[in-house]
Amino acid sequence: MTRPRLSAALTWLRFEEAVHAVFTEALRRLANSTQLEAAEEPINYALYWLSREVHHEMLKSQQGSIPFAIMFDSTNQPEPDDTVRCSRLRKRPDFGCIITDSQAADFRRAQIGYHLECKRLGKAEGNWILNENYSEHGMCRFMREESGYAKGCASAAMIGYMQNMEPGDILTQVNSFADKREIPSLSKAAAAWATKDVTRISQAPLNRTFDTSPVQVSHFWIDLRHCKFEKAQPKKVHKTVRPVNRAKKVRTEE
Repeated sequence: MTRPRLSAALTWLRFEEAVHAVFTEALRRLANSTQLEAAEEPINYALYWLSREVHHEMLKSQQGSIPFAIMFDSTNQPEPDDTVRCSRLRKRPDFGCIITDSQAADFRRAQIGYHLECKRLGKAEGNWILNENYSEHGMCRFMREESGYAKGCASAAMIGYMQNMEPGDILTQVNSFADKREIPSLSKAAAAWATKDVTRISQAPLNRTFDTSPVQVSHFWIDLRHCKFEKAQPKKVHKTVRPVNRAKKVRTEE
């Protein structure tokens, strides 16, 4: 699959680079945190506002960024060949960056999205094996039709929150679980791991069951091992109290 065509001045590659620049800087700011909630969703939420902040600053300073919307935990949007009951339309990538191409020949392809999926990395938490989830509930979502992440696009991204364990050990485990699913291995792009910073991870394109062309997934792993992670507070259950009808029954004649 070729990359979606935008205008002559705005290519898919430029859009992708702009998204990467925003999230890389947002992740670096996230790494300045000393305390975070342990769960994925609140970390994503913090990253969402940081990405919005970074993107706004880049647009104001004209640092080469381009306008696009950053969506948090929103469902996949329809592609022209989807049906209303497609399972992928109920799936929710962690982030979607949406841009509109006013020069598109087909209005159905004028709105284009770039998707990012996030996963925690580190020691297993009971039966919840974080480093296995990175493939089963992460990379596989770009490969399987029922999830259909990044459908219609040639590339996407994943973010890994390294919360504990040595980065090299995490990578070894992630690759071990990926190999069982016939997923290409990952390897760090730099010679050394970046401490309290972002390390780029490279990987061969992923084959997908819903398209003959593979998808190129870029990986950004952030070192958060210095943070204190607090367990999320359990949600309070509010019991519904039914109002008592104190009105006396009025006897009616039959």
